[in-house]
Amino acid sequence: MFNIRDKLQLSEECRDWDDADIRPYIPVIDAINFKALIAAARKCRITVEPHAQSLSCSIESNILGSYHVISVLVFSDGLKWVAKVPRYGIAPTFGELTQERMLSEILTLRLIRSRTAVPVPEIYDWDTTRCKIGVPYILMTFLPGTSLDRLWFDRDWATEEMRMHVLGNLARTMSDLHSLRFNEIGSLKFDEKGDFSGVGPVISQTEGDIFHPEFDMIDGNQTIRWPPASAYGPFRTAKSFLLAGVEALDAEKGLSPVARKQRTADIAVLHFAIESIPERLSLDDGDSFIVAHPNLDAPNILVDDDGNITGVIDWDGVQTMPRGYGFSCYPSWITRDWDPIMYGCSEPGYEDTPETLSRYRQAYASAFQDVNLPSCDYIPDETRLSHIYEAIYIAASSYWNLSPIDKLLEHAFRGTSDEPFVVEDFRRNLANELECGKGDELLAQINMAFRKMWYPEWEYGLAL
Repeated sequence: MFNIRDKLQLSEECRDWDDADIRPYIPVIDAINFKALIAAARKCRITVEPHAQSLSCSIESNILGSYHVISVLVFSDGLKWVAKVPRYGIAPTFGELTQERMLSEILTLRLIRSRTAVPVPEIYDWDTTRCKIGVPYILMTFLPGTSLDRLWFDRDWATEEMRMHVLGNLARTMSDLHSLRFNEIGSLKFDEKGDFSGVGPVISQTEGDIFHPEFDMIDGNQTIRWPPASAYGPFRTAKSFLLAGVEALDAEKGLSPVARKQRTADIAVLHFAIESIPERLSLDDGDSFIVAHPNLDAPNILVDDDGNITGVIDWDGVQTMPRGYGFSCYPSWITRDWDPIMYGCSEPGYEDTPETLSRYRQAYASAFQDVNLPSCDYIPDETRLSHIYEAIYIAASSYWNLSPIDKLLEHAFRGTSDEPFVVEDFRRNLANELECGKGDELLAQINMAFRKMWYPEWEYGLAL
């Protein structure tokens, strides 16, 4: 009987997916000229190792990711490489901006490998067009290890001691990025020789609203409709970078009157949140911005059996960021409780409690401080308070997820009144009062509360 998983040579990780989840990937995989990909891999291998001329190469499996298809290639001597193909590489909107974004990722990874010990893949070949194998691709080393999201809730492996070891190891690994400092926020640019030439705009490529995606049909199969890439910046200050996102939120078209009223209130809240960022965390003078992983989450961390970091992968969209949301920030699987839409979405038994996550944040902050980086490169509050910065960044950069505003308000107003603070009521009241030309009192309360919210939750009640 026909098995779609066998046709697509899917990895074990994708074996339990429903056919409906798999079908949107078919047009991407169908577009790959695997014969040409194998030929490119063999040619690169022989260039690196001339004695490898007699080796054959084949496709072992395809791994389906949110933004990419990963083809695992295995040589006859057992060595593995991978080809990363962007899902949006077949879209009509894949153009010069997306090619520029892809090239920036490739050359930034080479910069990271040359200047730090962070375990990122070595890149052997690439094409930002569809000329070589029918789709854009990056050919790179296959890093050893197991994805951390497969282990973090494995009770036989992820003991408390092991979890703490992983967090400490990751803090030491990411701290090595501290030397890659730049004077603007944006994507790195390189000259024809591959040498760094400056910081360019932030280039964003998304699939739109991930909870309500739109689709096109190709050969009878649904595939994601990718909006055109957008570019903005570069930025010389953290606050101007965040405010650009807020301006885009404010300019969104098609909102209903009710949604527009609430959006106006949320915009006001975000303005106060951004203005409240302490100067010690802005660090906007000189080379204050650091190359940052765009999604430091468990699926992108590879570990060995002993919990040592063997790889940090998926750097798609890598750019410079403020240090408070750059190399020194918390990994996002220990800040999930600050992103209400995402928190609680896992199956029962696969979500840490807020108390547990707070404890892990404290441990990660301590591990980062123990690295003893120079004070000109790092201050402990950049880690200790990065979950607050992250909440502002998420809300200011994603029109479909403003839920971190809830956490910001709850954190800021905790303990300010004997009455329970109900965030839904507060946001609704603010929207109603602003619509009537009022709201000054509530806005003043927000302003005051936000300026006092910059402390770790485990130090509740202590002034910074």
